[in-house]
Amino acid sequence: MTLQSSFGDLGCVIVTRNRFQLLQRCLHGLLNQTRLPETLIVVDNGSADDTSSLFQTGPFSADPRIDYVRLEGNSGGAGGFHTGIARAMEQGCDWIFVMDDDGCPAPDALERLMAVDPNPAAIHAAAALVDSGDPREFVWPAALVAGDDKDKILMRVDELTGPVVPVVNAPFIGMLFHRTLIERIGLPEKDFFVSFEDGEMCARAWARASGVRLVPSAVVRHPRIERRCFQVGRRKFCVIALAPWRRYYDTRNRLVIAKWHFGHWLWTEALPGTLLRWLMTLAVQPNRRAQSAAFARGIFDGLTGRLGMRWAPP
Repeated sequence: MTLQSSFGDLGCVIVTRNRFQLLQRCLHGLLNQTRLPETLIVVDNGSADDTSSLFQTGPFSADPRIDYVRLEGNSGGAGGFHTGIARAMEQGCDWIFVMDDDGCPAPDALERLMAVDPNPAAIHAAAALVDSGDPREFVWPAALVAGDDKDKILMRVDELTGPVVPVVNAPFIGMLFHRTLIERIGLPEKDFFVSFEDGEMCARAWARASGVRLVPSAVVRHPRIERRCFQVGRRKFCVIALAPWRRYYDTRNRLVIAKWHFGHWLWTEALPGTLLRWLMTLAVQPNRRAQSAAFARGIFDGLTGRLGMRWAPP
């Protein structure tokens, strides 16, 4: 038996590209929720695999809840979520739940998110946890924003207390918000292409609305992201294993967010942190020349505000 609520129509937005198997897992997870969505919008960023067949002749072709949107080219995760959320708004969805195609929600994830009586002026995020190894480990560390532990970085969900916890940001791996929030703060920045479009949207939510709330009881599983963390004084820096093209966007977009939202913090924190991350990356990742090129280009374009797809994925 499924549980529907009086909160209004709920739409899910999934962005995909060339992840045929993982996308099916994600869709099955959403279609078996205890609180079912009224619509699922799948934005296909020009996949070259068999993704389109799933919706033309395959297992999801006859489901009227699924709206399959195929883009001719790759607009990146940022462009895909921009398109999908705008479409959900056009279709009259009251609440919108966004999901990467490699995420898989627990059967009660949507029900638990709605059960906290979410504030329409805030982003509410499920706990994105790794699907291998320690089942309580976050995919992305959670940074707290209130109380004695303000600015503390947590790596595990069982370090949190309370049903709803304010955090600095959250990834597009199980994020829920109301349409009025988007009307207030705007759609994801499509010109980020990939990386940190979710973080930039969270910064706007803190600046113009009621911020970001993590709901630890709502769980989404996601593949582990390889990273190495270093303690430098009181700060912890994590270096993610990234291909050079993705490293470029990771570097550029971090600096753009600092430039847009945090003033002098760009020079006192973000840029020094980027340079330190560059040195750490050279210590732990191969292909140092390409990694250095990615950092150099990312720093230049981030400081000069050059957005869009400027390094094509392979």
